[in-house]
Amino acid sequence: MGLGAPELILILVVLLLTFPLYFLPSILGRKKHNSTSIFLLNLFLGWTAVGWIVALIWALSNDAPPVIFNNIPPPQAPREKSKADELTKLARLHSDGVLTQEEFDTEKRKLLSQ
Repeated sequence: MGLGAPELILILVVLLLTFPLYFLPSILGRKKHNSTSIFLLNLFLGWTAVGWIVALIWALSNDAPPVIFNNIPPPQAPREKSKADELTKLARLHSDGVLTQEEFDTEKRKLLSQ
């Protein structure tokens, strides 16, 4: 007594409906960072009710936020001094008496000609 066409179609329909249900945890958890582990648990222990439920809960749980070590901002590049900053510095040196008027004018001309 062999299987006829209606029985084969019924078996095919049942298989097509049960495979997505069986792998539901893997389908739901496919975008998680540990999707491979969920799939392996589902594949090997999904036939047990406990394994399938654990895989489903794992697939639906939230991912833990990543732990960041050495969260130190990179050092900032030294800021180039603007001409205005340099002129202010020269004016301060001149007013403090460190530079003479002649030295101040010479340095100012050099700075402005750059």
